Amino acid sequence: MEKFPKIILAVILIAAGVVLILSKSIPELRISKMWPLFMMIPVAAMAASWAREGKKAAGVVYPITLLTLLCVYFIWLNFNGWKQVQYTWPVFILAPGLSFFSLFAVLKEKGLLVPACILSGLGIFFLTGAGSFAIAAGISLTVAGIWIIVRSLKSEKEKTPAK
Repeated sequence: MEKFPKIILAVILIAAGVVLILSKSIPELRISKMWPLFMMIPVAAMAASWAREGKKAAGVVYPITLLTLLCVYFIWLNFNGWKQVQYTWPVFILAPGLSFFSLFAVLKEKGLLVPACILSGLGIFFLTGAGSFAIAAGISLTVAGIWIIVRSLKSEKEKTPAK
């Protein structure tokens, strides 16, 4: 086994151990609330693959982003109550949209912007319609920031002379 995958495995084992210890030591962090962190195990493996193989493995950016966003969302639900899903269910539409944005940021393929914008737009629309203004505003600002980054990358690429 190469050194890098061994380190990733070690970090995963340490993180899993810490989560289990904290779940027994701090009642608020019991495993029934922290289980989404275990979704980060495949994320770590995919990130290691991406780091090792570079752009050849860039396709893992989509599931890395998706699983990370859902992990955060599920932990939030665990602490705030799963009844919140009745208002925040559009996150399930928004998360793939943001994942397409992250994949676009890496691959710079314009075709990825179509599903990114459609899914993100729908997610924001339905979140706004659900009356969750703070969530919708936060997501809107996030998407606006991503859009600015995408446009900046595009304009820099156009300025760079072709080789």
